[in-house]
Amino acid sequence: MKNELISLIVPFYNVEQYIERCIKSLLSQSYSNIEVLLIDDCSPDNSVKIAKEYAKKDKRIKILQYKNNRGLGGARNYGIEKAKGEYILFVDSDDYIDSNSVQILFDKAKKNDLCVLEASYIKESKNKSEILPRKSTYFDTVFSGKEYWDLIPIAPVVAWNKLYKLSFLKENNIVFKLRKFEDVAFTSEVFMKAKKVMNISLPFYHYIVRENSIMTECTSESHLEDAFSLIKDMNDLFELNPKNQQMKKLYLYSFIGFFRLWHLYNKDLLFKKKMKKKVMELFKIAKKFIFGAKKLGLKQRFLLLISPTLTAKIYLKVRG
Repeated sequence: MKNELISLIVPFYNVEQYIERCIKSLLSQSYSNIEVLLIDDCSPDNSVKIAKEYAKKDKRIKILQYKNNRGLGGARNYGIEKAKGEYILFVDSDDYIDSNSVQILFDKAKKNDLCVLEASYIKESKNKSEILPRKSTYFDTVFSGKEYWDLIPIAPVVAWNKLYKLSFLKENNIVFKLRKFEDVAFTSEVFMKAKKVMNISLPFYHYIVRENSIMTECTSESHLEDAFSLIKDMNDLFELNPKNQQMKKLYLYSFIGFFRLWHLYNKDLLFKKKMKKKVMELFKIAKKFIFGAKKLGLKQRFLLLISPTLTAKIYLKVRG
């Protein structure tokens, strides 16, 4: 089997405490035919300096820079644009991967001609470490993306525990949205369009949960704007795939995420006035999907605003 070039895409911003560990894990891969694209998203700390020191020592590292901060989605898109590998793997700069990861992922993806290969990962927090998913009846089986998402209980809406065929992404024009929650729409589109996917039990990726990370500190009003945009994107995908059970779940949970954030700002009268038009537009969308469920009574529908999680359980039970 020919050892094709694999592109490892690593956007970084303000991670001087973590980026060295990440880079070392990439350079230690047993599969050596890699390019490491370190994308500087206008980082204000010493992350760039650390990256450049490693680039001097290893020609496989390429540092990509631009003048204005683009966010994680924009940086990943830049990596997709510049990548030369047959396959690509996204790695967040505060995470790291095991040394045999690329070799195993490539062999499995190449052998089965996969568009996407997903694997288990290790979630590491301050006091806990766990493998997710630990068990699955669908490991090592080739499915279409839609079939796979209809079978699994929880949608894998993260970009980083997957190996992607670059030509598949480019031919289908699949890119990240320039906002928060970019992984949800990206992975949804990937699996709705992928002809051949597989999940394997290889917990190669170490996902580090940081208390002050973007995903654990969703407190700015811009997150609400982004959640609103996510719902519109998920609406488009759902209308193209109305029978897919996982799309139903993700569409519903995007509503839940919005209203959870809305609850955080419902005391800010100025912001409520600013968002009123968008919220009304959202309710028009919701009417045909959530509130339009005839088997749900008025009280159950109202629970969406009071207790989104409970509403989700009720809705999924009624609609299936």
